[in-house]
Amino acid sequence: MLDHNTDQDWEEFARTEPYWSVLSAEEFRRKNLRPEAVERFFRSGEESISSIVDVLAQHYGSPKTFELSLDFGCGLGRLLLPLAARSRKSIGLDVSPTMLKFCRENAERRNVRNIELVQSTDDLAAVDKYAGAVDLITSYIVFQHIPPRRGFRILNGLLRLLRRGGVGYLHFTFAAEIRSVKYEADNVSGSLYRFFERTPDGIRKMVEHPAGDTQIQMNHYSMNELLCYLYENGIADVSIRFTNHSGTLGAECYVRKS
Repeated sequence: MLDHNTDQDWEEFARTEPYWSVLSAEEFRRKNLRPEAVERFFRSGEESISSIVDVLAQHYGSPKTFELSLDFGCGLGRLLLPLAARSRKSIGLDVSPTMLKFCRENAERRNVRNIELVQSTDDLAAVDKYAGAVDLITSYIVFQHIPPRRGFRILNGLLRLLRRGGVGYLHFTFAAEIRSVKYEADNVSGSLYRFFERTPDGIRKMVEHPAGDTQIQMNHYSMNELLCYLYENGIADVSIRFTNHSGTLGAECYVRKS
């Protein structure tokens, strides 16, 4: 089940519900999308990047402008475009060619010229030339949609890109409130369960059935394992803030490489 192809899912989401798949509010569904909702969508990205840069400056004394930045899972450019406004050059990585197409169009409409868009692979081979050169890496509400076995490989690659003294903002989900158990589809999109059984090893879900609506895969990461990967990749400092999105618990990790 962990080998379910989420890359194909995201290409399909990009073609059918590009805005809603990034921010799952009804106003961002294609049938409801209005120009003012699109502006709110991108304004939320500006607010997020402004907050991230402020926190990194507060914790690590990092600058508020950057030579080279990178957003992993850039999607439509919600974070990438405001990141580019604070960088000489910004790289946007995404698995979906359609998302990258829309991102390029959004950048052109906003006269953003200093970006490089790259289709992402697990080995990040297409951006190897930037190893040890990136000043700031961001990734928000992205890893949660990637099975951890793959996600940790990608994390290793991203941290190799970060220069010494560089900083990052990485978001991971690690648990869900018990009331959400019926929506936990064992890491496979498009399923729900009718029952669960308590066992000595935890909860076993039973009687799987289709959800009847677009379901975006969610994954929980081991925070112990995450911290080991950060340590192994030369991260000297970590500051964590918790998030709770509709019962899914996450951690915003602000990091600095030694």
